[in-house]
Amino acid sequence: KQRRIKLGFTQADVGLALGTLYGNVFSQTTICRFEALQLSFKNMCKLKPLLGKWLEEADNNNGAASGIDKLATQGRKRKKRTSIEVAV
Repeated sequence: KQRRIKLGFTQADVGLALGTLYGNVFSQTTICRFEALQLSFKNMCKLKPLLGKWLEEADNNNGAASGIDKLATQGRKRKKRTSIEVAV
C-alpha cells in the first residue's frame, strides 16, 4: 500500500493496470481487501505474484513516462453524474 501511494497510483489504477498487463482486471475493492489482508489465503496467493510484478514494473518506470500510467488513464472512463434539474 505504501509503495503504491508513493508511486501515486490509486487502487483502481492498480486493478486496471493488472487487467491490461496480465489479462485479469481486478476491482478497487479486491485491491483494498488485499492490502488489508482480508482475502482468503488462496486468493492472496494468486494475487501476490501479479502485484509483485506490477510493483517491479511500476518501480522501473518511475523515472520515465510510465506505460502503466498511460494504460490506467485510458482505461478509467468515469460516468458523469446524473443531475436532475427541477424547474421552479
